[in-house]
Amino acid sequence: TGNPAVFSPQAQTIYDTLKGHSNLFMMLGGHIWGEGRRQDTFNGNTVYSMLADYQGLVNGGDGWLRILEFSPAQNVVRVRTYSPWLNAYDAPADSSSQFTLHYDMSNVAAYQVLGTATVASGAIASTPWANLDPNASYQWYATVSDGSITTTGPTWTFTTGALPGHTLTVAAAPAGSGSVVRDPDQSSYASGTAVALTAVPAPGHHFVDWSGDLSGSANPSSIALNADQNVIAHFALDSYTITASADTGGTISPSGSVAVSHGSDQAFTITPDAGHHVLDVLVDGVSAGVVTAHTFTNVTQGHTIAASFALGSYTITASAGTGGTISPSGSVAVAPGADQKFAIVPDAGFTVVDVLVDGASVGATVEYTFSAVSAGHAIGASFGPEGSVGVSDPVVKDLALEAVTPNPTRGHARVGFALPRDAAVRLSVFDLAGREVAVLVEGSMPLGRHSVLWAGTNQAGRLQNGVYFVRLQSGGRSLVKRVVLMR
Repeated sequence: TGNPAVFSPQAQTIYDTLKGHSNLFMMLGGHIWGEGRRQDTFNGNTVYSMLADYQGLVNGGDGWLRILEFSPAQNVVRVRTYSPWLNAYDAPADSSSQFTLHYDMSNVAAYQVLGTATVASGAIASTPWANLDPNASYQWYATVSDGSITTTGPTWTFTTGALPGHTLTVAAAPAGSGSVVRDPDQSSYASGTAVALTAVPAPGHHFVDWSGDLSGSANPSSIALNADQNVIAHFALDSYTITASADTGGTISPSGSVAVSHGSDQAFTITPDAGHHVLDVLVDGVSAGVVTAHTFTNVTQGHTIAASFALGSYTITASAGTGGTISPSGSVAVAPGADQKFAIVPDAGFTVVDVLVDGASVGATVEYTFSAVSAGHAIGASFGPEGSVGVSDPVVKDLALEAVTPNPTRGHARVGFALPRDAAVRLSVFDLAGREVAVLVEGSMPLGRHSVLWAGTNQAGRLQNGVYFVRLQSGGRSLVKRVVLMR
């Protein structure tokens, strides 16, 4: 009770639940004896709350009741308290019994006359009500007059239903090539609604056309919904051109303007004519070297590739035994005066035993370069398991320790030694501090020449780069060779 009154817990809960509705402006309460009022504003909307309960007065309330008079012309609600039993008003101005509330009623639509009808007593009259909006609330009432007395009936309220809705299904083809944006974006549409459609290609794609209930290639486009409809946007991969050309003396395949789809790979093969060799290959104007093939991967733009050739070439035949590879291999064409490098790579657990160039050993090297080539050549590599010992030439006159090859070594070295008789042998490696870091051979060995393959490791793993010494001990003698290990 009072002004301003305090909400009871129940009243507070009701207000908190309903205050978010902008059409709420008044709450009326009872069952608590007394009078009270308050006003609260939420999100700019003012709600008036009033309590009126008189049953605790004399004679059970003396018939006191609350009258609310709405005045749209003045935009006010006049509140008064009246007892028909006493035929009196409880009228203290600005009290909780009589007061005025301000409420804007200027936007209330006026009633319109729908029609008139003359009917006999007891008959039923009707009139049509056209052009009703869907999902809208309406009120109506009727007045009846016999010419002298007019009676107004109650006000009735009804809500129209929604017009039949239509669905619009959109898709992109092929899947993942793009998407379709619609405006407005709704789950269903009233009949006749115009929907704007925009096809959005995925990266590397472009829009082609529409199909289904929409045709053409205009983008964006629109469709009017008069039924459930389906629209498909078609996309295609972007295409780029690679221009491939070859000078006199050879060919490139494919050649000319080669169309390549976005993200695809395109390989080209460069083939010199008989008596010619590849001079250079330019990719987008930059030399790719003397190559006979080139592949553009994940193409996302146009490119150029141009091959040039020259007369004459020499062939170097490269081969490798079991346990490793040589690269390049096979018949390798080399231009006159050019250099050609070969890489010898042992498989895991193997090391290079020897490399023969034109039939002559160049040692256990891991690479070899023919410089200023002016004739054909041959190169062959042989391999053996790491730590293996080879035996050859049993006729030896004196104990000998050969130079380590190659030296410096990158970890694939050959250590050769010779024994004039069967003897106990210890072949080991020392660092600069004089520490023994690896034992290559230990035990009895037959007479003859022997070779050991060393990978630059010991039981703990790969040794660090640096200078090491290989020592051969046999029959009370000791021989030492220096070797540089580098990676």
